[in-house]
Amino acid sequence: MFSGCLMRVWIALPIAIILFSSSWYVFQNPNLVEDVIENVSEDSQHDEIMALNVQPEERWLVLLIDFPDNPSTESINLDTAKHLINHENGVSNYLSSVVDEESNFVFDIHNVVLHASYSEFDYGIDSNGIRDSGTELSGGASGLATEALNQANDQGIDWSIYDLNLDSYVDRILILHTGGVQEDGGKTNEIWSHFGFLEIELEFNRSIIHSYAMAGLNSNVGTISHEVLHSFGAADLYAVHDDLPLDNWKGVGDFDIMASGNWAENDAGESRPVLPMAATMNLMGVDRYEEMNVFDLGSNTNTEFSLIPMSSSGIAYRIELSENEFLWLEYRHKSGVDVGLPGSGLLVSIEDMNVGNISLNNINRDSQNPYLMVVEADGNDDLLNGRGSGESSDLFVAGSKFGFEGLEIRERYGSLVPWLIEIQNMTEEGLVFNLRTGDLPIISIRMDSNPVEILGDEQFLITVDTKSECNFNGELFSEDGRILRFEKQLGVGLNELNGEWGGQKDSDSGNVFGIFKCDEIQQLNVKIGWKYVGNRINTNLFEGKIHFEEISEIVIPIDFEGNGSRVYQIEYLGPLERIATTSGKVTLSPGDDLKISINPQGLLTPGMYARGYIVLHDELYEHKIEVVLQSEFIDGGAFFSSFLESPAKLFSLSLALSGLWFILSISSSGKRSESELVEKDFESDVFDHY
Repeated sequence: MFSGCLMRVWIALPIAIILFSSSWYVFQNPNLVEDVIENVSEDSQHDEIMALNVQPEERWLVLLIDFPDNPSTESINLDTAKHLINHENGVSNYLSSVVDEESNFVFDIHNVVLHASYSEFDYGIDSNGIRDSGTELSGGASGLATEALNQANDQGIDWSIYDLNLDSYVDRILILHTGGVQEDGGKTNEIWSHFGFLEIELEFNRSIIHSYAMAGLNSNVGTISHEVLHSFGAADLYAVHDDLPLDNWKGVGDFDIMASGNWAENDAGESRPVLPMAATMNLMGVDRYEEMNVFDLGSNTNTEFSLIPMSSSGIAYRIELSENEFLWLEYRHKSGVDVGLPGSGLLVSIEDMNVGNISLNNINRDSQNPYLMVVEADGNDDLLNGRGSGESSDLFVAGSKFGFEGLEIRERYGSLVPWLIEIQNMTEEGLVFNLRTGDLPIISIRMDSNPVEILGDEQFLITVDTKSECNFNGELFSEDGRILRFEKQLGVGLNELNGEWGGQKDSDSGNVFGIFKCDEIQQLNVKIGWKYVGNRINTNLFEGKIHFEEISEIVIPIDFEGNGSRVYQIEYLGPLERIATTSGKVTLSPGDDLKISINPQGLLTPGMYARGYIVLHDELYEHKIEVVLQSEFIDGGAFFSSFLESPAKLFSLSLALSGLWFILSISSSGKRSESELVEKDFESDVFDHY
């Protein structure tokens, strides 16, 4: 009669004991659980969804949305969208020119205009230097996109046809709104056209949406195309982050749609965005170049090459300068899709993939350390110094030359290239140039940075990569009158060596220049910068707590190398960017803490994590501090809050509650058995009195 109850006791009691014991162990050792949670979180962060390069079959969904204060005239706005995208000089044909007709573009314009819940300004208002952060209710531009997508889903959109690589993520969405556009002289509370990510991913019928492109019906073809190219992997080539750089350069200017080339016009004032430069095309997976290997040509050779305009289905050439650094050659002619160019000629650019972060879109922020720069043929550096956005004299024409003569080309570590290019002939149909090699070197050099940073009594360290044994030597002359000498017998491969200074230091920065040799054979003509610095930062991680709704300050202890001071420019990356308000320059010395003001701006809820990076810059030097902040719960519930704020304590609490449930199940099971016995006895008595 009691056997079922006893079985439940013997099963439930051991499980309860295990759960209580596990709860106590986790409570006493919270780091074990939190480390596991942190590792899982890091793994999920590393599993980023990258932009999908251009596909052979490109299919886009176009959604239109209006605002209560700017309602739509549906037929007019649909016609406007169709004209922007499908007319002869519209977005679709422009994109076909970019890929040289190698992809088929289809834009499905949803035939119903969607309706936003709030005014245009509620979505577009800027706050704390963040564009389109919007009001708390609207959710900003991301909130507008979320509304449009939810409404479109309610109207039966088949999202799967816009998942071009069948990975469950929708790849191609363009949202056009009826409001003003901030980038074209609009107000600061109007939406800035952008390619963005949803605050919270949406999932409709197993299709996941995480990103979108957004512009206005008042945008031009260039701006819409610019945002569309982001979805293929193109990055902005101007200083997109407002707090960096320290100068006002315009990147590659009018020579690329991802800089100011999206504003190009024809003589009639109509929008005619120029083509992306070849380096940008490569980022998008558009294969319109050939590699040119100088070492395959050999020493002391002359070779003729020809190019046709990129606007006439041309290709570019790419020459490797150093590891992940390339020189691009492309013939750009002021005709066809490139009618908006400043002029015609050979466009020469240098791409340094060691700079910035493509996925964070912060690559061309500093003219002193650019990801992509135009080699200006006129040598006046107007583009580099922010005095202009590009002119015809920046392009190389017949008779001009560059390399080891004419306009000198040096790679990122300061070595003069061992070749010379001279333009022989240029017509509307094509351009011919000659490449002449000199004695090709058997060595190359590299440093941690150029200029070389020297802290305290550190030596001037370089790494030499040699193809054969080399009795390496060189005397480099410094602008402050000193001589920097190198001498060492080097084996094949990588060799580290320090230079020895002769003379007294008379400056904190400058350049050294001279010749590196193997025995008496000249190898490299070098010009290398140097700079004495006060400190370096070793701190890599800060974890702390902030109030979920009140303005507060975090204090980050800094671990330094060196004894001097140093001025840093502060930048924020990731979600932290939306709540950190301290910006600009900061001077840090050993013993100083880094103090950052935090304004949640209604973006946080209790227990939420805000992650990101604080990036400290000083010219080419860059140091990242990973920041993990957890918002605190309501004041006054200290004991309860301590559980809820800690993942490990929450887990411990859940284990204890589970154990309690098993104990209670034993008690209730016993009571239920006794009541069943009484009921059966009562029924027997009734039956017996029959």
